[in-house]
Amino acid sequence: MRFDTTIDFGRSLSWWPLTTVLGAHRTAGGRKILAIWGGATVASVGLALLEASQNWSGIPVTVGEWTVGFTFYPPVTIGLLLTLWLGPAFGATTAYVSTLASGLFSGLTLARAAFFALGSPIELLLFWFLLLILRVQPDLPRLRDLGLFAAAGLVAATSSSVDIMLYNAAHRTALVEGQRLWLGWILGDFVQMMVLVAPLLWSRGKQAQVFAREAIGAPPQREISTGQIMVLLGSVWATLGLLVFLGVRLLERALDIPDFAVTMSGDPLVPRLREMGLFVGVFVVVLLITTMALTAALAGVGDQHRERSLRDDLTGCFNRRAFKRLFDREAERSAGLNLPMSIVFFDIDHFKGLNDRHGHATGDSVLTSVARQATDMLSAQELLFRWGGEEFLVLLSHTGRDEAAKFAERLRARIEEKVGVEGDPGGGRITISLGVASGAPPDFDEISLIRNADAALYQAKASGRNRVVTDAMMRGGKA
Repeated sequence: MRFDTTIDFGRSLSWWPLTTVLGAHRTAGGRKILAIWGGATVASVGLALLEASQNWSGIPVTVGEWTVGFTFYPPVTIGLLLTLWLGPAFGATTAYVSTLASGLFSGLTLARAAFFALGSPIELLLFWFLLLILRVQPDLPRLRDLGLFAAAGLVAATSSSVDIMLYNAAHRTALVEGQRLWLGWILGDFVQMMVLVAPLLWSRGKQAQVFAREAIGAPPQREISTGQIMVLLGSVWATLGLLVFLGVRLLERALDIPDFAVTMSGDPLVPRLREMGLFVGVFVVVLLITTMALTAALAGVGDQHRERSLRDDLTGCFNRRAFKRLFDREAERSAGLNLPMSIVFFDIDHFKGLNDRHGHATGDSVLTSVARQATDMLSAQELLFRWGGEEFLVLLSHTGRDEAAKFAERLRARIEEKVGVEGDPGGGRITISLGVASGAPPDFDEISLIRNADAALYQAKASGRNRVVTDAMMRGGKA
């Protein structure tokens, strides 16, 4: 974990910056992604208006003498899926536009509707951020991931209640009705996350990520800047403060306190209530800042020590020591999902000659450049290892032979295009040879996969280098 300008969340959620997706309009896949986003936004606005026409009354559920309305707000589901599959900018934009439209439709002024609409994107951003720092896997493969997903969802749903509190304040909703709407909003959002979003992530999360990556044609972002963290936390803290302020205002109205009421000490009561709300808000903010800062610092120290022992000093890739641990983890996940996994072995062609001609400093620079280009192609479920010397290994979870071979070919072409040595008598072009091997669930044999990938790599070098060979091709089968 790096604390200077960015925090690397490794294998947790990944996303695409807004500029990356908007820049992908030149390709058919990119235009398809933008069309899906636009269509989802239009559908979200329509569903939000339909919800507003029902005054967010929700589905009444009675338990004994207690009745609450579960408010199902579809833009939350749509926005959350966009957030987790594309990025926070997409989900937040869709959620804000939808909630703004519904606020205006319900009779709020533009200024109040603009504030009213902030609750939904803040909910999505907070949820996304919590999943990031908790390192929740995007396809929820384990019970741990599902549990953390539920916990983050409950916190995020509670933060969104600023929406309904603003609505209650603007429409002077009766206290009992306001409480019912407020609780129904929280429960409705949480139920949506668990009943609709979680199953979709579990069943389609991997496919959606692969589709987006191929359509956009660029690797997803896996780092969050310090500035982004501060903007997000600032929004959350402001929301907490607003919740406290609105709570005090509702208390004033519920108790029907006149402006001239005073405390036992003779001070005006209403200002005192507001001061109390401000104090509570500041206390919550300070507590949140302190807790998150301490947690991040402690986690960072531990992560730094663990990561240092598992990383190659030169390239920053995982080392061979890390492979056994990570292979076992990924094999267990793939077996649990009944999905294959693959290994791509590759090394740099004629690397010894390059070192002899230009020296080890140039060789190290080439190794670093190759590792960086390979890393930029990886998703959250794909891991790069420096195996030794100029040899590298890519572990592809949930990936069959055909998909792994396509990945290897894209990597080969990328290295050939982007990595070179200026002034090299050999032409300056750096190429790699690659071997691919795949295994089927449930039993993944680490030794066999490595041996088969290594044999395929040897065949690629013997066949002229700068090519991909699969274990199936070695057996005379289909690539």
